[in-house]
Amino acid sequence: MKAIILAAGQGSRLNKYTKYLPKGMLSLKNKPLLQWQVDMFKNQGINDIAIVTGYMHEKIKIDDVVFYHNCNFEKTNMIESLMCVDENYFSTDVIVSYSDILFSQDLLEKVLRINEDIVVAADLNWRNYWQKRYGTTETDLESFNVNALGYINNLGKTLTKSGNLKHRYIGLNKFSRKTIQQAILLYRQKKDEQSNWQPSQKVFSQGYFTDFIQLLIDNNVKAKVAETHGDWLEFDTAIDYEMICNLDKQGSLGDLIKL
Repeated sequence: MKAIILAAGQGSRLNKYTKYLPKGMLSLKNKPLLQWQVDMFKNQGINDIAIVTGYMHEKIKIDDVVFYHNCNFEKTNMIESLMCVDENYFSTDVIVSYSDILFSQDLLEKVLRINEDIVVAADLNWRNYWQKRYGTTETDLESFNVNALGYINNLGKTLTKSGNLKHRYIGLNKFSRKTIQQAILLYRQKKDEQSNWQPSQKVFSQGYFTDFIQLLIDNNVKAKVAETHGDWLEFDTAIDYEMICNLDKQGSLGDLIKL
């Protein structure tokens, strides 16, 4: 098992804190987010870890990892960052995470325990988290439809109302070696076509990672959900970061995540 952390983004919605620092180097409890993830992976015996950099790559200081660089980070998105990794790195199963999330050891263990083509972490208690973040559950919504056996039918379509939305995509995913190899081939075919991604309708270079997963599902790859009740954080905006730091100071961060 290997791990890849996608850390190329500029974090524009965190610009108050990322003007001079990439968001993966923001600290919680005096430890950068990227270091939290690296330590989590190593605690699970995953020692082959790659970080894909972009914005302010020279300021990402993490030991004992491999670095790849997305030189077009300003014009591309996470799929392109993943494809900056040397193909030889995909010689085994791989777990892929976003750099602006933090997850518990328990959640990581859940993802690793499930043996499937793709494993996608998803929160069943997201409404509680959204109320703390936004004061509402009716913002920043995307579809996540799961069948009775726990396999994903579709995900990633922008929604305006939460309705019966049960799961929330997190940004922590695992791929089998066979699946990631298939994904590379499908990516190359799509690159030749230069067609828009579904369901986001983004142009090829701007595809979301959920588009990437949906492409595989549409090609008969099984994607199983690893369900959690909280136990993760997202550092998407300055308000997110400030709220999380304040909860930590108050000693109540444990209401959201076990660290």
